[in-house]
Amino acid sequence: MNIEGKVVIITGGMGGMGYETAKALLKNGAKFIAIFDLPGSADEIDSSSKGLFATERAKFFPGDISIDSTLKNNFDRVVNDQGCVDIVINNAGIINEQNIQLLVDLNVKAVLSCSLLALTHMGKHKGGHGGLIVNVNAILGLTDCPLLPFYSATKHAIIGFTRCMKNNFNSTGVRVVSICPGVTKTNLFRKLPENLCDFISDTIKEKVLTEVPVQSDSSGTSAYKREPISNLDAQYDSSKREPKHTYNE
Repeated sequence: MNIEGKVVIITGGMGGMGYETAKALLKNGAKFIAIFDLPGSADEIDSSSKGLFATERAKFFPGDISIDSTLKNNFDRVVNDQGCVDIVINNAGIINEQNIQLLVDLNVKAVLSCSLLALTHMGKHKGGHGGLIVNVNAILGLTDCPLLPFYSATKHAIIGFTRCMKNNFNSTGVRVVSICPGVTKTNLFRKLPENLCDFISDTIKEKVLTEVPVQSDSSGTSAYKREPISNLDAQYDSSKREPKHTYNE
C-alpha cells in the first residue's frame, strides 16, 4: 500500500517502535497520524522528539485502549475529524508475566477490538474502501520462549488471528499483516528482568538475556520503508498463504 495521503492510527505510539513508526510514516507522506496511548505517556518523550506534534499532521489521543468504550470514542473522533481511516497499526503491548489479566487485555483483547473497529469502518462489506491492519507482534509469536511463556502465548494468539483473516480479504478488502521484529531495545525490554515469573531458572535467564541479539527501536520501523527488517524478523501477510521472511545478509 502507498502510504502517501493515508490516515493512520497507531496504538502505543508515544514511545519506542510506535513513535519511530509515526515519524517514518510522516516522512513517507502520510496525511495524518493519530496516536492512541495512555495519558501520561506523553511525559516520557524527550523534548527533541516532541516536534512531531508541532505539525497538524499528527495528534495524540490519550486513553486506555484496553477499555472498549475509550478505544471506540477515540477511533470515532479520528473518523469524524479526518473523514476516514486507511491504516491501523496495533503496536501497543506489554511484557508482564505476573499480571495475566493486564497482559491479555492489552496484547490480545485490545488488538482484536481495534481490528474489529478497523474492519467495520474500512471493510468493503460495510461500504468502506478497504485498508490495512498491521499487528506489530514479535518473533516469539513464531517460536517458543521458555523465558516468557505467557507473553509468547499472547503473540501466538495474534499470529493465529492474522492467519485466520487470509480468506476474508476478498470480502473485506482489508489486508491484515503481522510484523514480527526480533528483540528490540525498548522500555519493555529494559524492564524485562523485573517482570519474569519466579519459576524461570537462572540458566534460562542468562542464555536468553545474554545470547539473543538486540536491535534498536528504529530498526523495527524499516518494514514501513520497504526494506528488510533484520536477520531475526518475519512478516506474515494474511492475504497470502505463507509467511514472508526477510533477511539482511
